[in-house]
Amino acid sequence: MFSSVGILSYVEDERGRQLILLIDQVISDYYRSLLPKYFYVQPQQWPAHITVVRRGLEVVSDLQFWGKHEGEKVEFFYDPVVREGTVYFWLNCFSKRLEEIRLELGLSVKSEYTIPPEPFIKVFHCTIGNKKNV
Repeated sequence: MFSSVGILSYVEDERGRQLILLIDQVISDYYRSLLPKYFYVQPQQWPAHITVVRRGLEVVSDLQFWGKHEGEKVEFFYDPVVREGTVYFWLNCFSKRLEEIRLELGLSVKSEYTIPPEPFIKVFHCTIGNKKNV
């Protein structure tokens, strides 16, 4: 695995609350560039990030900590193996600090579909592209 650092950004609007870790766009661009051209991969719509709290899908139960870590630099690790789904390509990402922040906000850190490596509990991801509009 490789490590990098991102910056926490809280977003709150009519669609709900979202917390993301903004990461270096070069990571996403680099791994997308390695995919074979026959996939016709589109770049992600938003700047490279790891979603910590999903807007509209997760409800923060403890708002006393909402916004507390705005701008904080957070280390994360990522697996350089590009994953492919029906529509998206992504990198699995891991961070003990992001797990702590989710717990602080009253959210689960259990991963439903993927088992992370020790000592992590939750698998995050960074979308690097998609097959939409193909």
